[in-house]
Amino acid sequence: MMSDSSLTPSPGGHLRPSGQPSTFGIWSVHCALWLKRVISPVPGRDAHCLRPAAGDSTTGSVHIEPLTAADVASAVGLAVRVLRVKRGDRGEQFTSDVTDDLRQMFVAKASGQVVGYGRVLELAAGEAGQGTPAGFYLSGVLVDPAWRGRGIATELTRARLRWAFARTRTVFYVTGADNSASLHLHAALGFRETKRFPSERSGAGEQVLSQLASTTGRSGKPATGNQAPA
Repeated sequence: MMSDSSLTPSPGGHLRPSGQPSTFGIWSVHCALWLKRVISPVPGRDAHCLRPAAGDSTTGSVHIEPLTAADVASAVGLAVRVLRVKRGDRGEQFTSDVTDDLRQMFVAKASGQVVGYGRVLELAAGEAGQGTPAGFYLSGVLVDPAWRGRGIATELTRARLRWAFARTRTVFYVTGADNSASLHLHAALGFRETKRFPSERSGAGEQVLSQLASTTGRSGKPATGNQAPA
């Protein structure tokens, strides 16, 4: 298991293009940048924003964008605060997400601070778990508790899928069999379960491997999937 809190499987398994933006709506001039990139996406440089729900105690828009070196400290701070992990461990890992061409982190930012992140990276056969194939894997989604419930995890996942499908035809994902929130989120996006295998990394003693095949391959068109609240 490769995730901090990796968020499964749907009978279909194919991502269906969506002609509509997120239900949170697109607003502000910053979102014009996202629309331009949806039409002509640039791999690894995808960004857009979400509008806060009415009545939320938090304020301001949330922007989904690739991690930069300037964001690393804020992302590490989120991991340390929420996951109680050591700062040094995440700092080295997140810096690699900026410099390594075979991995990418996307962050959700509000008022310049990272309130969520999600990673995608290429792994060798068996690296994600027993009997897992080589390929690109979604990994490590985390959202600040104060910002949950407004679709940030879903939008981080969509951004990572767009990045991955510009490089491969199939994206994989592994999580614990007891991680129902993650399984439901990925199932809503079209992932289908392919196998289960024993693992000490899961509280259930078992992990689930799921995959999602692109209908557009490496065309560069964005992968958006079905609408899913999260």
